[in-house]
Amino acid sequence: MTLKFSALAIGLGLAFCAPAYADNANASISQASSNNAVSLDQQGASTITLNQTGGDGNGVDARQMGAVAARIDQNGSANRASMNQAGATNSLAITQVGQNQQTTLTQENGNNQWLNIWQENGGNNTANAWEFDGNSSWTNLHQDGWSNGAYATQGRNNNSVIYVDQRGTSNTATVAQYDGTNNSISLSQFGNGHNATVLQQGGANNTIGLSQDMGEGNGASMWQNNSTNTGVIAVQHGNGNMVLTRQDMVDASYAGVNQDGSQNYGEINQAHGSGNNASLTQNNGGNNRGVISQDGYKHNATMTQSGWGNTAYVNQAGAGQVANVGQVGNSNYVNLAQH
Repeated sequence: MTLKFSALAIGLGLAFCAPAYADNANASISQASSNNAVSLDQQGASTITLNQTGGDGNGVDARQMGAVAARIDQNGSANRASMNQAGATNSLAITQVGQNQQTTLTQENGNNQWLNIWQENGGNNTANAWEFDGNSSWTNLHQDGWSNGAYATQGRNNNSVIYVDQRGTSNTATVAQYDGTNNSISLSQFGNGHNATVLQQGGANNTIGLSQDMGEGNGASMWQNNSTNTGVIAVQHGNGNMVLTRQDMVDASYAGVNQDGSQNYGEINQAHGSGNNASLTQNNGGNNRGVISQDGYKHNATMTQSGWGNTAYVNQAGAGQVANVGQVGNSNYVNLAQH
């Protein structure tokens, strides 16, 4: 069943196959079966409340313009939601329970926007969150299950936050912010076999925080390019984890990696910047290997490894370099070059 709502239909609580336009209207829709579809277009101060529960293969396509709010709940499997909001002070939230779900939510051209995606109790779910051209925006994305994918992007936003939380096994997160200031990314993954890719490009005063906890075989890659006063922090607890951080053409930047477990690998690479700091700590044993490379000015590198089979590389080129490397354990190896 496909429902398209006009302003009159929404006011009367009726469904027609009519053009989907509604100005300053509220839509409340409930569907409790499978293979339903809703298409809705609203303008002005409008709200959407949609419940598709107890069924599979349901879908919603909606667009809102103005000071708007939307709440979508889908329960089942193979459900799909696509939603676009444009304007200021908007809120958009969706909850999907089950597996093989797909969500794409977009907010643009507004300030104080809030976007929330919650996918739980399932696997093979995909969540896409896009926010563009706004200030003080917030993206919150949560996934609980296995083999889920989270993709979040903020572009040309200031004073904005992306928070991603994944729990389970073999989940993937790709998060990006570009051309903005005072933005932050916080990414947490709990479990085994997760992979995270984080990018911040352009702007100033941006930060990245990554935590992979209570698991094994996790991997993370983080980049910050063409920005100033940026920072990266990564924490991993478990076995067989890997972290790679790289900062290119940045100023007054900081990168820190803390790994606790065995078979860990951490690498920090900072190039073409000034006033950079790098700190890497690996302890409590294991075949750890840490690499720190810095190219620029006023660098400071501190690396500490305790355990067995550790290897450390520090390479700094430029002026005013300081390196402090401490390894406690067995079969440790240090290669330090400063120019």
